[in-house]
Amino acid sequence: MNEIQRLLEGILFLADTPLSLGELSLGIGQSEAEIEAALEELQRLYQERGVNLVKIAGGWRFQTAADLFDQLETFVNAGNIAKLTPAALETLAVIAYKQPVSRNQISAIRGVNVESVIRTLEQRELIEVTEIVDGNHLLGTTSLFLEKFGLNSLGDLPPIAEFLPDIQSDSLEVD
Repeated sequence: MNEIQRLLEGILFLADTPLSLGELSLGIGQSEAEIEAALEELQRLYQERGVNLVKIAGGWRFQTAADLFDQLETFVNAGNIAKLTPAALETLAVIAYKQPVSRNQISAIRGVNVESVIRTLEQRELIEVTEIVDGNHLLGTTSLFLEKFGLNSLGDLPPIAEFLPDIQSDSLEVD
């Protein structure tokens, strides 16, 4: 392992959020290409370990290996994890696929008042106001949403048609 890799390893170990190539490049004083090559080599070195180096939410970070999540969750949380309710997951899905979207649009799609669910999602920093149009606060997902759901970008969301029965994917329009 070279000195750049050791430094990257230390920085990423300390970071509590994914760090972009630009941030790492500025912090270390090396080109983004050199940083990316070092990260890819580190990623290879961390395969098959309890911790992996992953590219997620537009940056790089260490996280526990996916195949250990269930065991580690049990160990860390002892069964007391605060999970999202089905209503919160449904609302989050509407926001993720239709963003930017207003509260009224979400309520119309779900057929129920979503104010309390939206407050919960905002408190957990999974959604935020992304823009204001004609006095309407439009909501979208955050980088924490990407991180928690293991996505690098919204383009990594699975096609919505996979989850809808008897609907052809070419008949759906997702914004």
